[in-house]
Amino acid sequence: MNETAYYLQEKNDYSPALTLFQQSLSLREKLFNHDHLAIALSLNNLASWHDIQGNFDQALSFYEKALAINKKILDKNNPRIASNLNNIAAIYESQGLYNKAIAIYQQALKIQQKSVGEYHTDTALTLGNLAFAYHHLANYSKALSYYQKALNINQKLLGLEHPNTSSNLNSIGVAYLAMGLPKKAVPFFQQALAIQEKILPKNSPDIALSLDNLADIYYDQGLYELVLPMYQRSLEINQKIFGNEHLDTASSFHALATLYYTQADYQKALPLYQQALKIREARLGSEHVETAKILNDLALLYDKLDETEIALQLFNQALAIREKQLGLNHPSTASTLNDLGLLHYKQNNYQQALTLLKQALAIREKILGKTHPDTAFTLTHLGKLYQAQGLYSQALPLLKKYHRILILH
Repeated sequence: MNETAYYLQEKNDYSPALTLFQQSLSLREKLFNHDHLAIALSLNNLASWHDIQGNFDQALSFYEKALAINKKILDKNNPRIASNLNNIAAIYESQGLYNKAIAIYQQALKIQQKSVGEYHTDTALTLGNLAFAYHHLANYSKALSYYQKALNINQKLLGLEHPNTSSNLNSIGVAYLAMGLPKKAVPFFQQALAIQEKILPKNSPDIALSLDNLADIYYDQGLYELVLPMYQRSLEINQKIFGNEHLDTASSFHALATLYYTQADYQKALPLYQQALKIREARLGSEHVETAKILNDLALLYDKLDETEIALQLFNQALAIREKQLGLNHPSTASTLNDLGLLHYKQNNYQQALTLLKQALAIREKILGKTHPDTAFTLTHLGKLYQAQGLYSQALPLLKKYHRILILH
């Protein structure tokens, strides 16, 4: 029964797979004592199904029940317990609870290092998961270190042409991109996509992710004619596999909306942003960092449509979420402070704009560094703000810094 369910889930036939997983659990509960490994496995299968569907609360409940059973029966350093911990941490990560996720990933890693050793694919998986959590907390150097450790293990044990290896390559590219080093990111994205196109089905979600990552680079380079077909193909894959209400589909809507926004096609961008927001609010809640990301982008769009009050409200919502969930010293918080500052600048609210842009600059210099492109972006707007007030002696050094950073990139 479970084998058939695994097969159906692998083929993205989720509804009958759920029915079989539920029937399996029911049967095992009748056959075995409640504290039995077979029941823990069934609970884990159901949790995994809900996890894939983005039903994180249900998934967490099943994962925790499975862990409780395994802890009663197995040795504390058993690999199954590490696997349970990994799954639970991944749910917390999906919910934006990154510090909580890291603590649990580290527990799992300690168990794996004792039970299966440093050079094992399970260890590599946990290292990659830890890296992803640190990435969300903007600790990019630590994330990159963990990604590279995971890649070294997978490349040695599985070879280059393996999904795990291509996933690691993708992740390293994402880390370099976040660090403001797109030239370093591109070869990793290209290598990952080439491997995936060779070894995976054409509608694989991994291919969709690689397309998005590479498209993001081309987007930053202004190569929009290359970006559009890549985003569209990614959306088609996600819709075919997951449907229109899945978080991966929301990400594709979001990416396409941002492209249309950049091309000033606001009427195409607006409904896509709204679809993405609706999915994320339904799946993740109204106070999740991914929800805040769309709120911020919607605010930018409404600003372009001269709907200033709506834009201001959305920026403030996004800022409140980011400050609460990520803290004051995070690049995403700085991004909203920057955008909100520019809105006040346009409204000639110079003092409010100055306060916000100074906050954004301080965060970006501290977290991203003084030569990061985002730091340069805030420098130039702060310089222009001083110029608008006739404060040329304060504007000039900021604009010089901006141009020095441009030369570096």
